[in-house]
Amino acid sequence: MFDQRITARYAEFCATTGEYYAGTWHCDALDPTWLVEAHGYDVDDPEVAEAQTRSVTPPDDVAEIIDECRSLQQRDAPRVSIWLIPTR
Repeated sequence: MFDQRITARYAEFCATTGEYYAGTWHCDALDPTWLVEAHGYDVDDPEVAEAQTRSVTPPDDVAEIIDECRSLQQRDAPRVSIWLIPTR
């Protein structure tokens, strides 16, 4: 299965950048066409989190995972981000 093949390695790499990847799935309750990705970050600001992630060059095996995932995405479809900020 695709997710079982890539999730552990991708999540391991992401954690080194301060991003914690939990997985990807379809969410029929919201919309059957939506693909949901769950991530957590070490920072509270979405722009800082994205810059932090972009600043790291992934190793070749992770770059291959990213390319494969992008090939399966509908890159022109609308995207929705929900940013959850923990209360302390």
